[in-house]
Amino acid sequence: MAEGMTPNFNSFNWAPIWKSFNFTPIFFEIPSANFFWAGMIPSVWLWLNLAFITLTTLMTKNSRTFEVLFYMLDVEEHPVRSIGFVAACIVTGIYGIGLGVKILVA
Repeated sequence: MAEGMTPNFNSFNWAPIWKSFNFTPIFFEIPSANFFWAGMIPSVWLWLNLAFITLTTLMTKNSRTFEVLFYMLDVEEHPVRSIGFVAACIVTGIYGIGLGVKILVA
């Protein structure tokens, strides 16, 4: 090396070497929606657990609620009424979800 010259490593052209690896970064191959759902599902699960824990706590503080549920879900005395009550709750829930989706979409 000539006297007074310092090596300049920044001027080296890395492009031919880099292209020879055929390297494609992994974040170009994985859709970002996967990361969204991977973070969202545990969060939704947590909020549902908290909601049902709160609902159960409120129901235990109000004994009248349990009296009505025990009356409506008396399988030994009135099995058909119990099946009807559960079916009505399921249909009402599905209708409510459908109505909510319709309102959000429209």
